[in-house]
Amino acid sequence: MEKRRWIAAVTPWMDADLKELLSGRAQEMGFEIRWFETEEEALETAAECEVLYGMAPKCLAAAKRLRWFCIPFAGVDRFTAPGLVPEGVLVTNSAGAYGPAIAEHVVMVSLMLLRREDRVFRRMEKRFWQKEKSMDSLEGRSIVVAGTGDLGRTCAGRLRAFGPRAVIGISRSGRGAGQAFDRVYPVSEAEKALPEAELLVMTLPGTAETENFLSEERMALLPRGAYVVNVGRGRSLDEKALAARLRDGRLAGAALDVMRHEPLEADDPLWEVPNLLLTPHCAGDMTVRGTRERCAHFFLEDLDNYAHQRNLRHLVSLERGY
Repeated sequence: MEKRRWIAAVTPWMDADLKELLSGRAQEMGFEIRWFETEEEALETAAECEVLYGMAPKCLAAAKRLRWFCIPFAGVDRFTAPGLVPEGVLVTNSAGAYGPAIAEHVVMVSLMLLRREDRVFRRMEKRFWQKEKSMDSLEGRSIVVAGTGDLGRTCAGRLRAFGPRAVIGISRSGRGAGQAFDRVYPVSEAEKALPEAELLVMTLPGTAETENFLSEERMALLPRGAYVVNVGRGRSLDEKALAARLRDGRLAGAALDVMRHEPLEADDPLWEVPNLLLTPHCAGDMTVRGTRERCAHFFLEDLDNYAHQRNLRHLVSLERGY
């Protein structure tokens, strides 16, 4: 009797109709999916599963027969520690599923900052009727996007619709101009791009190379009155330097969806920084139906590849961090 091929799916965010779709297609390929709300529930099955789908680090050590680990998020930095993922296990992620939702978030917070809407909302909540005397606009601005992968390109495309003067990218290679970007600088020449960044959008992955990318020294290169939006990783930005530049007015505003330490403690100084919008790492997440659909279809696409012994499309390198 042929041994059953198990998939352990730790996906509390998955819609019922998407579960039904994946279960049916997996069965056609000779797999059976077991669905779990928590990784604790999945631990027993993990010992037998061939495929693990979900953010379930505790299951990795127990998964003795594991061949493929599919991470339903874009970032893989939580799994790069040596030995955490068993040697020889294929690892994929869901990069490309989050671009539209995160790009909408970037547009939202950028407009809130430039148009001072956070101040307006706070006054209106107190029933205090007062207009802002001056607002900024994305039109005619020079925008720099640090990180030109799928997320960076999607953000650049959405922002371009507002008529900026230029959309400039920063990437490892310096390639990619002519589509979403007017020009692209390599990271080694970031100092050439930052003085043009009236709005700096950071979409960098969490790697050793991106650690403290926006250092105090590089922050000083931004033009006076610039804005910073970070939806990549909290470690890529010097939070203390950012707070200081916001307090002294060197920077006009910033929006952080990611921080070095999450969740942000109630007594963290960032809560009190002026002109700083904070959101709880929710720009992407699984709150948007379209994101959940794309994640499910990415998994299904590579399950078909895996079942037919083809190369997995969404394969990542844990050594590189993406």
